Amino acid sequence: MLEDVIIAIINAVLVVALAPLFEGIIRKLVARLQGRYGPPVIQSYIDLAKLFNRMLLTKPMTTSDMLYNLAPILVFATTVVVAALVPTIVARPLTLADVLVIFYLMGLARFVYSIASFNVANPFAVVGSAREHLLTLGVEPAALLAAIIAVLTVSSPSVSWVAASIPQELPVCYWWFIPALLGFLAALLADLALPPFDVAEAEQEISEGLAAEYGGPLLGLFKLAINCKRLVLLNLLFALFLPFGMAVNLTAVELIVGIIVYILKVIGAAVILSLMVVVAARLKIHDVVKYLLYSLAFSITAGIMYILGG
Repeated sequence: MLEDVIIAIINAVLVVALAPLFEGIIRKLVARLQGRYGPPVIQSYIDLAKLFNRMLLTKPMTTSDMLYNLAPILVFATTVVVAALVPTIVARPLTLADVLVIFYLMGLARFVYSIASFNVANPFAVVGSAREHLLTLGVEPAALLAAIIAVLTVSSPSVSWVAASIPQELPVCYWWFIPALLGFLAALLADLALPPFDVAEAEQEISEGLAAEYGGPLLGLFKLAINCKRLVLLNLLFALFLPFGMAVNLTAVELIVGIIVYILKVIGAAVILSLMVVVAARLKIHDVVKYLLYSLAFSITAGIMYILGG
């Protein structure tokens, strides 16, 4: 039990520490691909430090003070809890790492974030929140169905158990993993809120959307929570469908290999996402909805294949 607690703490600390760096790598790669020098990779840490050092002097008069102040804390805390439950470098089964619990907590963070944007009564924030809710209707069913297919394959609801079992299970040739992976990956790309899927934030037209009326440390918490969420989603993808290289036993060799493989996965994901940001123009909301239908179709196909083949 103590080892499980230590692993969960390591997962959470790793995500919080690396999430701004992950964003910084993407920003740097995007700039270089566009022929610009770009900001340093540690720019996200600098931006967060500036926000946390500022004082919150103003806030909308029509807001509920309690909700306004608690929302960033709740969103960040919930994201950190999810980060602790999703394995990163160690594929060791955790009792609480249930896939439904993880998706519930992620949905809770999204709900609090949206309610906070309605609370400030800023038209830009309300539009961003409405778009976020619409995306949720497309993202969560497809991603959850694909994740359920993965956990059903190993007969355990634990994400950590999937990460520990899949490398041994895949040689049996579970073909439904391919459409499940495609469905989850498609939903994940939309949920990362990076161009071309940043329709809720939409900096060009509605000025940061949901967080339009926040500033100082509260905005810093929101920014850090968003960065952590992106890395958590990638960790969930790695754990459910690409868990290769994770340490199963807590030996020095396996832990070192797990750290190296995890860093390579994150860098590879950063390169792919940077290419996506550079190549694709930002989609309109109805285009994203159409795109998510393909994601749902892949997940449903995986479910049908599992039923017929299982």
